[in-house]
Amino acid sequence: LWAMACMNIDNQPAAQSLWMRALAKDLCEWKDESLSQLGSVRSWLNLEKAEWGMQSNALLEAATAAAFSKSHNTAKSSRFHTQVSTALTELCVSHHNEKSIGHLLVDIALVDHKVVVEVDGPHHYRRGENRTMLGNYRLKQRHLEAQGWRVVHVPFWEWDPLQTEQ
Repeated sequence: LWAMACMNIDNQPAAQSLWMRALAKDLCEWKDESLSQLGSVRSWLNLEKAEWGMQSNALLEAATAAAFSKSHNTAKSSRFHTQVSTALTELCVSHHNEKSIGHLLVDIALVDHKVVVEVDGPHHYRRGENRTMLGNYRLKQRHLEAQGWRVVHVPFWEWDPLQTEQ
């Protein structure tokens, strides 16, 4: 189901079957990472597949919210992220680091302009030379855009050369 959401696969019967199985499981047995993924699936269903009419429940809402909160509280900025944030500060651009927007944690938010800056290290992309962004990051971008945010990516291969030029 997580993979279907990341890749935006349009298969309602399969999604419905998997969703019903997920809702039937005891949420206490789920790890936080799995609950966070399930929460992202719920958002995918609400934001991108609302016409399918798949509903959540209060227990799932509470469990996924708690898992998101834990992961947000342990987030740490990378050196790359710190460099981008410092550059924005030097340019007098007001911003928030590690900002929660709904269930999502974004790297940098320019709240007054409703712009998110995602600092994309190598782990955001498939291995190899094609620089294809992984599905979970594309899902995050789609969710932010569905909520009216503009998402700007700063990929590592564009930033790194700038650091050597200084």
